[in-house]
Amino acid sequence: MEAGAVERIGDEYFMMAGTWDHHEGKFGIVTFVAKQPAGPFRPAQSNFFLLASPSKAAYFSRFFPYQNELLVN
Repeated sequence: MEAGAVERIGDEYFMMAGTWDHHEGKFGIVTFVAKQPAGPFRPAQSNFFLLASPSKAAYFSRFFPYQNELLVN
């Protein structure tokens, strides 16, 4: 697992991490949440699997602040 991005949103810190699920054979980006930037991080209750693919690596998603919005690439 590799952390690609951490961003403070409200009172929580969200981390997107690239991972490989050996049991299901999927690449993907998963989301974790913490109250502090150093953690501990726990799986997000909603949208844990932000992106999943059975055959392609999904690497290094990022947060991108744009005007008054926070986008994810």
